Amino acid sequence: MKLFLCRHGQTDWNKNHKFQGTSDIPLNETGIQQAKEISELLKEESFTAIYSSKLIRSIKTAELIAFPHKLELISLPHLNELNFGIFEGKTMKEIAAQFGNAIYRRIYHKYDFIHPEGETYAGIDETRIKPFTSMLLSEHNSETICIVAHEGVNRLIISNLIGLNPRKQNIKQPNNCVYVLEGTELGKFKISYFCTSDEKKKGYMEYES
Repeated sequence: MKLFLCRHGQTDWNKNHKFQGTSDIPLNETGIQQAKEISELLKEESFTAIYSSKLIRSIKTAELIAFPHKLELISLPHLNELNFGIFEGKTMKEIAAQFGNAIYRRIYHKYDFIHPEGETYAGIDETRIKPFTSMLLSEHNSETICIVAHEGVNRLIISNLIGLNPRKQNIKQPNNCVYVLEGTELGKFKISYFCTSDEKKKGYMEYES
C-alpha cells in the first residue's frame, strides 16, 4: 500500500494557535489555497480511495484533492480529531492561566492525558485508529490511497504503520505537509514527506523508535 497522509488546510483557529479538536471550524483562505496546492501535487497519483474525517475542514480539503480523480469521498468518524473537551477554542497560554499545571501534564504525557470533558489519545488509538489501520491493510494492501485528517489522528496512524511507541514521539504535520507511507505489513512501513512550499523544517519527524 502507498498512502498519502494529508492534514486539512489552515483554519483561523490554527492561525491563532487554538485547540480545535472536534469543533467544526472551516478552512480560511490560506487553508483553501493549501488544499488546492496539495491537490495539484497529487493529481497524477492513481488513487483508488480518498478518506476524510467528518469535520468540515477535513472534508473540504479532501474534496479539493479528490476532484481531479473523480472519486467519491469516504468520510469516517474514525478519522475525527481528538475531543479536547474544555480546552477547545483556547490557546496553550490561556489554558495554562486557567488550569495551571494541566497543560504541562499534557505536554509531557500527551498520549495518556485525559482532556477534561474530552478524550485521550490512548483511547482513540484503541477504539478508532487501530481498527482503521487494520481495515486499510485488509482492503487496500496493494493500492494507492489518500487520507485527509488531523495532526493528532495522523500522528497515531503513523505510529501504527511504522511501528513507533506513541508515548515517545511528537511528529509534527503543518497544514501544507503530506506524509507518504509505503508498505504491506503493520509496523514496517517506510515514511517520507513533502510540503507544498518544498520547505522541510526541523521537527516534522521528531520521534524515538
